[in-house]
This record gives sequence, structure tokens and C-alpha cells, in this order.
Amino acid sequence: MVLRYYMRVRNIKLLTLCLSEGHGGLELHVARSIRFYQNKRINHHVILGKDTFLSTQVSSFWEKLTLVPSPRLRAFPLATAKKIARLIDHQKPDILHIHWNKDLPLAVLAKMLSHHKPKLFFTRHMDIRHSKHDLYHRYFYAQIDRYLTVTKRILTEAKTLLPLSASKIQHLYLGVAKAPKNPIKRTDFFKKYHLNPDLFTMGVLGRIEHAKGQHLAIECLSILHQQNYPVQLIIAGHVMTPAYLADLIQLCQDKQLTPYVCFIDFIEEPMRVMGTLDALVLTTNQETFGLVLVEAMRCQIPVIGSNAGGVPEIITHQETGLLFSTGDPTDLATQIKYLIDHPQVREQLAQQGKLKADMMFDEEQHFEKLFKLYDEALS
Repeated sequence: MVLRYYMRVRNIKLLTLCLSEGHGGLELHVARSIRFYQNKRINHHVILGKDTFLSTQVSSFWEKLTLVPSPRLRAFPLATAKKIARLIDHQKPDILHIHWNKDLPLAVLAKMLSHHKPKLFFTRHMDIRHSKHDLYHRYFYAQIDRYLTVTKRILTEAKTLLPLSASKIQHLYLGVAKAPKNPIKRTDFFKKYHLNPDLFTMGVLGRIEHAKGQHLAIECLSILHQQNYPVQLIIAGHVMTPAYLADLIQLCQDKQLTPYVCFIDFIEEPMRVMGTLDALVLTTNQETFGLVLVEAMRCQIPVIGSNAGGVPEIITHQETGLLFSTGDPTDLATQIKYLIDHPQVREQLAQQGKLKADMMFDEEQHFEKLFKLYDEALS
């Protein structure tokens, strides 16, 4: 049945536009979408920003790719829009899908300037903080055919703050692939980075910047050591703010934790590494979704997340993981101690987390639902 379904959707021609220069979940989702379409042999062309993290990720495996510089005038990017309009007329896509808020004026102008008129889809990955009912936003939002939100929280915001009819706004959770069949062995990974395989190990995976809250994990580690809980910490991700990384290193030195904290650069295939952890922690104050949590859950690793943003939609406290009070390293330490002191509960949380992630955040399921929305819009 699945094979017949994808044979049918291969007739849909897609064009993805994303000029974002970021290094986060939005960009990783777009890269994974491109990989997914490649594996399913779906007709898909991509427009990305030159010299961006996303373009470097995609160019290594995808040829149907156009790179454009970021437009000088974001509010009215006419020159870049003309170039994309010509590409639209050449490719004749059925769907033009964008993921970054700043690409909306560009996508709308390109669609207006082209003779071919694809349906415009917009997936919103971030919270909506302000009303968009002014004349400028009403004009651009009127051109959207479907507005998809990655959490129910954003869905509620969209229905209140956007000049769109409720029928155009829908909620669709992001999806994650199954756990890899060839995970890295804990002994091998720990030997490479000189970690102690006998210590409880928590990991924080994400961009290294203050908003991601890695300092909270170090503060938590200090509290645990003071209470005679020998724990070690892995912090992995792109360094977005070198000064913040320097502060983290200094914090480790000040608290005499340097031997227990390992800093690692961006991990290309994080799910291969997650099985080496005893717990994955998300310390962000306001994470919109928390894709890294879902990845860990699908790898059957217990997760702990800040009780804010979209995280409570992923973690049900003491059922599929644990939540801690946002910004509170003492409460985070309490949750870590609970996992250490109750190994049987830790295993149950990991199992229930995997069941929930497999059911609600499966990659195949996400794209099947997405293509049904494409079908509806085209019909």
C-alpha cells in the first residue's frame, strides 16, 4: 500500500525554497526532507542560499539544486524573485514549499511574476510572537494556500495572530527516521573522546549559544557532584557564539568539572551516537519543538526537557520522559538523580518514549500526511 501511495505522489512536482543561514532544526528538517524525497524518487527541485549550512549539507548528495544569494531587500526582493520566477516557469512545480518566515515575500513575488502558479505551502517552525494583521502582512499571507504548524501551540497562535482563514491553517508534527541499524558502540565512542564508560553520561546536543542553555547543564553537573553523584556531560554542536563557548569552558574550570565535561563539534549523524548516552537533556528556555528529543526517544534513550514551548507536547512527565522547571539547574539535577536512583523507571521511560515517538513523530507518517495535504490543495 505504501509503495502504491508513493508511486502516485511521484507525479507531484515539488519546489522547496529555503535561504535560511541558520544551523538549527528548521535547516536540518529541510535537509532530511530532500534526502527523503531522493530516496522515494520524487520530482523535487531545491533553491537554497549560497554558502549556507543548509547548502553545504545538501550539495553533497542532491543535484537538482539552485543556489542564490540572500536578497538585499528582504521586504521587496524583486531581483531574486525574478530569477526564481524564471525557474518556476521552467520547472513548472505543483507545490512551492517554504519553511523560513523571511522567505515569504520572496516566494509570493516569485509566484506573482511567474506564468506558472504553484500552490504555496508554508511550514512554520518558530513561535509567532506578534500580530500580522497589518496591511503589509495581510497582502503576503493572502497568497498562502496552506499554513502548517509544527506544534499545537503554534497552531493556536496562528489562528489568533495571522490574517488567514482557519481552513488554511493545519498542524503537522515533524517526523524523524527510525533509529539507525549501525549505531556507534559506547566503548568505541567513549574511548575516542577519553570518557569514562562507567559513569552516568548525559548529553546536550544542539547549537552552542546562550539560548540553548548549556550553562544550565554544567551548573546541574556541579550540583550532582556536590551531592556525590559522579556524572559526566557531553556538549556537542556548532559553535555559534565563541565567547559563550569560552564562558562554558571557564565555568567548568571554576567548578573543577573539566575532567567530566566533553565538548564535541557538530555530529553529522547524531542518532548513531545517542545510544551511547544514559540520558539526553534539552536545556533551552523556549524550544519551539525539540527535534533532538524525538531523535533520542526513537533511539530508546530517556529524555529530560525544559517545561516550556513545544517540549510538553513531546514529553509527558514521568510517562515518556521527564520535565524540569525552565532555567532551574537544581530541578534538572533532581530529575537526573531520579533516573540514576531508579534504573527500572529509567528503562520504562525510554520504552514509553520510543513508543510515543514511533507513533506520533515517524518520518514516513509525516510525509504521507504532507502529501495528502498537497493532494487536497491541488484538487
